[in-house]
Amino acid sequence: LKATGPFLLSAKFWFSESLRHFEASNDLRNIALLRCNLCQCCKIRANTSVALPKLNDKSSDGSSVATHAEICLQQAADHLQRAHERLGDRDADAMTWDMVSTELAATLLVLG
Repeated sequence: LKATGPFLLSAKFWFSESLRHFEASNDLRNIALLRCNLCQCCKIRANTSVALPKLNDKSSDGSSVATHAEICLQQAADHLQRAHERLGDRDADAMTWDMVSTELAATLLVLG
């Protein structure tokens, strides 16, 4: 699994680059779909032992506040919430909205 680290970083880079271009052109469907792809990158990082540094969140006294998986899943949820914000309401693109909603619900369920 360690070989997957560079592939995951590459995918995240290209999804982020594409997102920047679709944001500039205000292409809401593709923005939402790219955010879903970035969400998947976060979930993969949360659930595999790839050759990437572990994320950690420390409080001011040095104790751990959130685990690596929790941080990754929160980042995944943030991408999906931003996708919803950009879509505005369900009437704009019901199929994409429903896909983002389902993915967000599943992510929040796992996150707790």
